[in-house]
Amino acid sequence: MNKKDAEFGNTLLEVKNLSYMNQYKKKMLNNVSFTLKEGQILGVAGVEGNGQNELAECIFGFYKNAQGEIIFKGKNLLKESIKDIRGDGISYIPEDRLTTGVAAKASIWENLISDRIDSKTVHENGLLSQKKIHESSKELIDDFQILCRSDNQEVGMLSGGNMQKVVVAREFSAQPELLIANQPTRGIDVGANEFIWKKIIEQRDQGKGILLVSADLNEVLELSDSIMVMCDGEVAGYFEDSSDVTESELGLYMLGLKKQESGVN
Repeated sequence: MNKKDAEFGNTLLEVKNLSYMNQYKKKMLNNVSFTLKEGQILGVAGVEGNGQNELAECIFGFYKNAQGEIIFKGKNLLKESIKDIRGDGISYIPEDRLTTGVAAKASIWENLISDRIDSKTVHENGLLSQKKIHESSKELIDDFQILCRSDNQEVGMLSGGNMQKVVVAREFSAQPELLIANQPTRGIDVGANEFIWKKIIEQRDQGKGILLVSADLNEVLELSDSIMVMCDGEVAGYFEDSSDVTESELGLYMLGLKKQESGVN
């Protein structure tokens, strides 16, 4: 994947000593700390089930019992609602598009505007404007190359790749300052995979911060400017420059066979 050298800006997100225990009293995150800068893709690698998904969901407000600090633009997000977090400038591509990414029985246009139902961009004279909604939806369908009959089609009738493009189109078009991409290309075809990679890099080149969580090591190595490895809910290693680490070395950190002594950043 061709991408220009990263140009990091100011610190956008700072996670401090984040810990989280799930409903079964298992500690999924243990004192996780890191920073993410503008114009940086930070890849989070690890064997699935080692806290990566919980980290992404914690930042996006899924859990109210997490401990620590999640500082975004000087504000602690830990007790904020998902709606407020979205309003702060954060978008989220979830791990499971069918469970938390789309409403499968709803239309494409309904899914595309679901995060901006209160926005002036889809209102006219204080009421929802069908004209504005369909114009916006059709523009996103074109921009993100979503193959469908019309924007009235049920999302559940689309292929996996096109369903994922609906999620990506909604989240990217929200113009986030921070994008959390949790398994963004899981279970989709090669064409859709490459398209989404290109869109992620475009966001980074616009100065956005990207937290990329992926079980696909190739994806992490191809897209990331920096890499953080998680094992047993902790940060096992951090590499400011992703080119400084190989796939085999990452594997050692992922399996817990190696661990850095110092903290991240």
